[in-house]
This record gives sequence, C-alpha cells and structure tokens, in this order.
Amino acid sequence: NELANKALRIKNYRLEVDGTIDLLNGAQTRHYIIDSFDSAKNGEWIIKFKDELSRVNIGETVWPLPLEGFLINDIDDVQTTFNVDPNVNYLVADTVRIGDELMKIVSVANIGTGSANITVQTRGNTISYTNPITRTNKDSHSNGDEIFVCEVSDDERIDTLLKRVLVDIGVDASYIPDAEWAAEIDEWHPNTLINTLWIESVDTADILEQILTFFMVDMWFDPVAREVKISA
Repeated sequence: NELANKALRIKNYRLEVDGTIDLLNGAQTRHYIIDSFDSAKNGEWIIKFKDELSRVNIGETVWPLPLEGFLINDIDDVQTTFNVDPNVNYLVADTVRIGDELMKIVSVANIGTGSANITVQTRGNTISYTNPITRTNKDSHSNGDEIFVCEVSDDERIDTLLKRVLVDIGVDASYIPDAEWAAEIDEWHPNTLINTLWIESVDTADILEQILTFFMVDMWFDPVAREVKISA
C-alpha cells in the first residue's frame, strides 16, 4: 500500500482507574501527513510524518504568483496605451512592472482576447493608492518583455497580508482562524499598516520570514486545532 502523503492521526489518551480507554471522547487527536513508512532491522516499522501544512510545499512556492504576461508590441517611454497578452486578467488599479518601470493601470479593453490592451497613467509618475508608495522612471520596452502584475499592500494589516500570502499559494482558508489572528495583531500592532508594492516573485518562505521577523511574529501549525497560529 502507498502510505506517503496519506492522513495520519495520533490519539493521546489516558488509562482510567477502572482500566478503560475512551478513544472517542477522551483522547486528544493530532493530525499529520505520512512522510515515509519503512521497516527497521528489528522487525519494527518506522513512520515519519509532518504537519498538514506541508501539503502546500511552502518551500517550493513563490509569491507573488507569476502570471506570465507580456507585451505584444514595442513601446516608447511616453506611450500609455499598449497591446498585451490574452492570458492575464489585467484589472484597473493594478500596478504592473515592465523591466524596472512601474505603471498603474487606469483602464483596460478586450482583456482575454487577441486585441487586449491596457492604458496606464502618465509614465514616470508616482504610484499612489491610499498613500504615495513609490516613484518610477520611464523607459522604452520591447515586444515580448514580461509584464509582471505586482501585489499591492495598501494600508494593509499584518494578519490580512499573511493570510493573503498563504491562501494564494494554496493553504486552505479553513486552516486560518481570522478572529484569533486579528485579536493578536490588535493587541501588539494596533496601528501598524503596510504600504508597499511586491514587485517580483520571491520564495514564499523568504517573504513570510521577512514579514514575521520584521514585526516579531511567530507562526506555526497546530496539529490539534488543525490551524495556523500566530503569536506576536
């Protein structure tokens, strides 16, 4: 039987005075995923396991997710409307990066078709949302150049950003206790709001480490509650 990546439950229980064991109501259940199941030299078997969050393989993912957009034609450094690939669902208010230049989209047309195009604000301008975030230099670009859709943190809470990263890479939202996370951040970072652009795909583990370390927050998976926990 193939056991790798199958669910495994460990039940911690106590033996009652009368010698009975109540596994149904009296045991603490911990949930894991089987990593390997191997025989030992003495005839016993060894099970190695990991927490359920490992299904996502956080160490093998990147964030923001690359969408693989690209220019359809050459553009100069003042052009504001240009043709784009039919694959990406570009949206008004997205900020995109072509080369080192950032551009904020003000309108879109024919998205998802062979004549898709986007219009951006005046080139070389300040990128602003609730607050100004950055200023960019304008440049010319070539047919086929990557259009990277940036993720935007616009007055974003720490817990909201952490959840967004995890859900984007495939963590089940049911593993994230929103109210608990919000209460923890409200206690330790009540006035902290994040304003930045995430302008390239980076290893998710590095992104999480950057956020957690900067704001001094711990994160782990609780196999009993089957939830991702945070503690500031």
